[in-house]
Amino acid sequence: MQTDNRILLPVDFSECSLSAIEIATQQAKLNNATLCFVYVAPPILPEEAIYGSGVTRRSIEDDKQAFEQLRPSDSGVSYEHLFLRGNAGPEIVRATKNADLCIMSTHGRGGLARIVLGSVAQYVLRHAKCPVILIKGFIKPQQTDDATQQAAATPEEKHSYFVTDVMRQVVPIQEFNKIDDVISLLDKSNETAAPVVDGSNNCIGILTTNDIDKYKTLRARYEAGDESVVKEMFEVDKYNHVRTGNYDFDQVNRHMTPEVITIRNDQSIQDALTIFDANPEIHHLVVLDEDNHPVGMVDLACVSKAQADALGNSDLTSTESSVS
Repeated sequence: MQTDNRILLPVDFSECSLSAIEIATQQAKLNNATLCFVYVAPPILPEEAIYGSGVTRRSIEDDKQAFEQLRPSDSGVSYEHLFLRGNAGPEIVRATKNADLCIMSTHGRGGLARIVLGSVAQYVLRHAKCPVILIKGFIKPQQTDDATQQAAATPEEKHSYFVTDVMRQVVPIQEFNKIDDVISLLDKSNETAAPVVDGSNNCIGILTTNDIDKYKTLRARYEAGDESVVKEMFEVDKYNHVRTGNYDFDQVNRHMTPEVITIRNDQSIQDALTIFDANPEIHHLVVLDEDNHPVGMVDLACVSKAQADALGNSDLTSTESSVS
């Protein structure tokens, strides 16, 4: 490393995240780098939201003051503070574009102002623009039983706001992948859909179980000798002549749904529900980052449940629908 390098350390004041300060300080000293503390504050919710924005503002201000007091464990290490606002995972990933290393705890505190949770750490690990070191933070055992902890939980700790809170890390598939290989991968990962990308990692479609079922039906009809399936499987010219080559029938791009509907990684659960309500025929949304590259997927059942949990209601607040 050179002297102008930066090491990011996302924190949220939990014991786990603060336990990484010592290791991050050692790395900064060893490499003559600047240690950059990172805090991502949640967005201010509208006044009519279930949680009053005044409470959120006070909580953010308290955290900001505490954040500015953080220091490396060695006074000889240079440091700085980066205070951000928004969705923790994507904001930290964006910050890694100007860093040489990111060190973060795998777990942190829950609730409205959480920063470093396991899901966020996994998101950063997958999408960071620099190397990432995950630290398994140590938490002192507390003498409380599960019932006491449950009673002490605040409504905020059940709150799920961003689509990345319920997003599944589905690996995109290439348009020229063999569809049988993709079917096997989806079955093993228990997924019902996957985004399809081109050579530049741009999302060009989605492959769902509906698409796969149609493919299997076509193949079964062909293998059974059904002549009517030929025109559906093979290319036919304007003279109604069937091309003898059918080299791409087993490729993903022949069977995917090209009209894919997406959502950005900094949008909310409510945004996702609005999109689903406007498009009742779909059951999946592809989540894109700021570069319009797919980073995961959400389905209607998950966002509906997240919205219900945020309202403290075990019943879904949006019409339930089976995932296709």
